[in-house]
Amino acid sequence: MGKDFISTSEIVGESKHFYNYQTLVCEEHGEFMSATFTLKGESRATSCPVCVSHKRDYDYIKQRKEQEQENQLAAIKAVINRAAIPPSFEHCTFDNYVIYAGETQARVVNNLRSFAENFAQVKTKNIHGILTGSTGTGKTHLAAAIINELINRGYTAVFATMSDIVNTIQNTFTNKTQSKQSVIKRFIDIDLLIIDEGAVTNRDFDRNEIFDIINTRYNLKHPTLLITNIIDDLKTKLGDRVISRMQQGKFVQVFNWDDYRLKSSNHSGV
Repeated sequence: MGKDFISTSEIVGESKHFYNYQTLVCEEHGEFMSATFTLKGESRATSCPVCVSHKRDYDYIKQRKEQEQENQLAAIKAVINRAAIPPSFEHCTFDNYVIYAGETQARVVNNLRSFAENFAQVKTKNIHGILTGSTGTGKTHLAAAIINELINRGYTAVFATMSDIVNTIQNTFTNKTQSKQSVIKRFIDIDLLIIDEGAVTNRDFDRNEIFDIINTRYNLKHPTLLITNIIDDLKTKLGDRVISRMQQGKFVQVFNWDDYRLKSSNHSGV
C-alpha cells in the first residue's frame, strides 16, 4: 500500500473540483475504479478501496493495541500501589539484586526466584516461609522482587508490616466506613502476603489478629512469608504458635552474610 490513501468519501463535497473515473490497477488487489480530480492545483486520484479499508483497519487495530498496552501498564501500576511495596523498593527485581557473598547467598536468591516463578506449585503445596537475617542483607529487596514477579504473572500480593495490619484493623473501630471483617478479608484473599515484623508489641490482641490471618491463609493454601531479623525475637513478639505455623511450610531462608552497605564501605576504603 502506498503512503497516501484517498477514498471517494474524502472528496465528496469538493463540488468545485471536476473529477473523472478511470480504471487503475492495484498491485495487491487488481483493477479498481478510481476518481481523478484536481485539488489545489494538484492532480489526485482515489486509492484502491480495499487498501483504504485495510489501512483503516490497521490504524484501528494499532490504536486498540496501544490503548490496551496503556491500560495494562496503568493496571500494573495500580496493582503495585495496592501491593504497598515501600517506595524505595518498588524497582527491585531478582536481576538487579547484587550477589556479593558467594554460593550461600546465590542459593537463597535462586530459592526465592523459584518460589515466585513456580508460584502455582507453591500454592498447591501450601508453602509458607520465613526470611531471616540481619539488616542490610537484602530481605526487603528480594521480598519486593517476589511481589513484582507475581504481579507480572497476574497474581495479587501485598507487603505489610505487622503494625500496618494491626493498625488497619484497629482503625475500623472508629472508622465505620469499613468493617473489621472486610479489612481482614483483604489480607486473607490475596495470593501472597509478605509480613515484615516491623515494630509490633507483645499485646495479646496483636498476636491473635496476626495469628488468625496467618492461620486462615494457611488453611486456604494462600502462602505467607514473614520477614524477621531474628526468629527467636519473633517468637517473643508473636508467640510460638505463629512461628510453628509458618515453619510447617518448611521454607526458611537464612540471610547469614554481611550487611551490603558495610561490604560496600569496606571496598571503597571508608
